[in-house]
Amino acid sequence: MTIESPSGTLCPTEQKFSKNDETELYSVSWNQDYSCFSAGTSQGFRIYNCNPFKETFRRDLKGGKFKTVEMLCKSNVLALVGTKADAQLSPNNVIIWDDHQSRLISRIDTVANPRGLCSLSNDLSACVLACPGLKCGQVRVEHFGLNLKKMISAHDSKIAFLTLTADGLLLATASVRGTLIRISNSMDGTLLQEVRRGLDTADIHSIALSSDVRFLAVSSDKGTDHVFSLRVRMLGENTSADSELIRLSRLFDFSKQWCQSWFIIVFHESFYRCSFDPVNGGDMVQQEHVDFLKTETRHI
Repeated sequence: MTIESPSGTLCPTEQKFSKNDETELYSVSWNQDYSCFSAGTSQGFRIYNCNPFKETFRRDLKGGKFKTVEMLCKSNVLALVGTKADAQLSPNNVIIWDDHQSRLISRIDTVANPRGLCSLSNDLSACVLACPGLKCGQVRVEHFGLNLKKMISAHDSKIAFLTLTADGLLLATASVRGTLIRISNSMDGTLLQEVRRGLDTADIHSIALSSDVRFLAVSSDKGTDHVFSLRVRMLGENTSADSELIRLSRLFDFSKQWCQSWFIIVFHESFYRCSFDPVNGGDMVQQEHVDFLKTETRHI
């Protein structure tokens, strides 16, 4: 894999690990159906399958690092944001890369993007990408299937986090102030709903939208998660003032609320697969734990 210069060369490596492996983890991103995840590291990036767990492939970059790696479903198309301040892997670019053909599809210039902000739509019928624009508080949305580009002035302050719905039609954003979360129409930039996380400034770590766009969850450095009820799909209603807010501690037992037979958590370079009874609830049972940068798998 080469990105326009000898210093930007990516190549496969043998899957050998040691306890002296000093690879540093920068980011983790799920693919659209949560069957795989990507890890941006100090040496390049890696792609993992979740069940059964295994490293699918990796690309090591000589002299470069990736802040963000986003997959397009299970395809070989990736969105990459670097950390080096050079022409090839600048954090001010989003690189759209076809890993199968080793081909640069597109390069998008952004404002300074140290967080590596980038989001891809989840719907196979739509290919939508969102990333910071060229101005403070601006988001650039690319609807590739429609050949449509939209610049959305989402906030007055710098963007701290952004994410798209599965179909790419809605954009959720937060600024570095961390007090307001805004949901906009990604086609025309119309503000559809605004919810308040709190009055104090907070560092937003993540924003997640449910697949049916009924709920929006926000985590921050305040030690609590917020879940908002959304009504942006209902036309003709004033949704900005009456969103239901549920404050959840990080220790809340989610297994009694979400009817799923299993789920996966990635945290501090660890991968966990757990199961629980969706009817009767109770404690979760750990089935697998992997320190995935070392790939030392332990089955329970």
